[in-house]
Formats: sequence, C-alpha cells, structure tokens
Amino acid sequence: MVRLCEYGAFLNKRNFNSEGGEFKFVKITSNFIKWGKDPEKIETNCQIYPIKDIKSIVYGRVSPNLNENSNKLLSYSKCFSLLLQKRTLDFYCKNYEEL
Repeated sequence: MVRLCEYGAFLNKRNFNSEGGEFKFVKITSNFIKWGKDPEKIETNCQIYPIKDIKSIVYGRVSPNLNENSNKLLSYSKCFSLLLQKRTLDFYCKNYEEL
C-alpha cells in the first residue's frame, strides 16, 4: 500500500477526534509524505511531513486510533499507520484490490 503512494493514491485518512475519516490523495516522494483533498493541488495545497520523521510503518489495525469503536469494522489487512516523531497517521485503503 505504501509503495503505491509513490504515484499517489486515494486513501481514507482516519481521524482520532472524529468518527470515520475522509478520503485524501496521498503521495510519497523521496523527501516528503503529502496529503490533501485535490490531486491537482497536491504540490501547493496539502499537509506535508518530511520522510525522515517516519519512525516506522505498522500494517494492520493496531494503533490506538484504529482500535476505536468507529474503526472496529475496518478490515485489518487494509489498514496501516505511519508512526512519525510527533504523531501517528492512520490510513484505510477501502479498495485495496483496485490499486
């Protein structure tokens, strides 16, 4: 899943402070992970974190956020988390087979 984001992919970014999540366009470059609503504006209007901030990648529904009640029905194999130095980013790939 993460490797496919090199080209950009729509993933469901799961939010800790709200039920459910939003579909975001996620792109990973050699230096940054970026996400936003519009793939056309991913270079100018997006959230961005340096790749060097990623401590590890955890596959499955294992983060505290992904184990919240609103996320319990998500398929374990379609979830992953990026553990950054100061936060965790949780994603769900609804149409994993289509990627």
